[in-house]
Amino acid sequence: MTKLLGVIISNGLSSENRVFATLLSKGDDRYDARVLMHQADGDGTAHRFAQLSGNPTTAYDTGWRPSPYARRGNPLRLGTAVRYWREVDVLLTDARVFDPDVVYSSQQHVDCRAATKIARQTDAAQIIHLHYTVGPWLRRTVLERLRTTDLVISVSEFIREQAISHGVAEDRVVTLHNAVEPLPPADERRSNALRRELDLPDDAFTFGMVSRIDEGKGHAHAIEAFERIAGDRPEAQLVIVGSGRIDREIRRRVDSSPASNQIIQMGFRTDVDDLLGVFDALIHPAFQDPCPLAVLEAMAAGLPVVGYDDGGVPELVESGETGILVAAGNTSALGDAMSTICSDRSIASEFGEAGRERLASRFTPERAGRRFAEIVASQG
Repeated sequence: MTKLLGVIISNGLSSENRVFATLLSKGDDRYDARVLMHQADGDGTAHRFAQLSGNPTTAYDTGWRPSPYARRGNPLRLGTAVRYWREVDVLLTDARVFDPDVVYSSQQHVDCRAATKIARQTDAAQIIHLHYTVGPWLRRTVLERLRTTDLVISVSEFIREQAISHGVAEDRVVTLHNAVEPLPPADERRSNALRRELDLPDDAFTFGMVSRIDEGKGHAHAIEAFERIAGDRPEAQLVIVGSGRIDREIRRRVDSSPASNQIIQMGFRTDVDDLLGVFDALIHPAFQDPCPLAVLEAMAAGLPVVGYDDGGVPELVESGETGILVAAGNTSALGDAMSTICSDRSIASEFGEAGRERLASRFTPERAGRRFAEIVASQG
């Protein structure tokens, strides 16, 4: 049996770390996994990860702390860096006891550097799970290691092609799409409570947008496209869920919009699954999004997806079957797509159900977990 050691330092229960937990939870007897995870001030992150993954997880405080809305790849401050490397030596000591065959991490800089040291010192194979587009934001050491590591897992063919263009050998990068569980039918009582909270009209057709409010996610494009249809469709509503670096900019954009009375910005929420039960469609006009969980979660809820034919999205959404994708940046076409979806609820329902079926056949945690086990075993 292959021994797999996971290394997680940055971003706690981020989407990419939850993906790892999901893969572990659906693993099989081809590997035995242990996880070494950063946890600040006893906040319980490692315990929650262990619960999600079903695997032993040991907590360490490496000194890493998040910088709110900082850009990817911010360097560690000197004092933090000294503590980080000291704690990595502690991780290495514990890793030697486990004696892994394979060491896994995401592309996050501090995670990857620690995993690289552990893999080299224990003579283990190294897997890097690449969730981001490839560029200087990954930092030089990660970019170099991508070319030399034993295997790169990309979250989409779009990202795989980027890795190959960066210099990763074709036979050392495999694609494993993200996956989510199909959602049960929405709880009607909870949905009605949310509709009252949002003050939605009885005949509302609600487009939801769920993502970090950051550059590249397309919030301004979604608002511009929505403005094109709002005047003729008073029943249309746009609900924006999330927070991020450009939160204030988007709030100002909403406040100045001629359709502001039909746009709701909710901020960060922990009840996204419930909100999906209120939405009639997902709007996701992101640029070069690798493999967005928001799209998969919308499919899991039976929602049609309207967005850009860009990044990894077209690998998830079949335009004309489970949603409508248009050329990236074309807000006029995006508005037309929104109009098409909300003008005929039967089309929205048909696309949404087809999306749910597509997810159930191609993007389930069980399927991804089996493939991940094959990948790990191949490196052991």
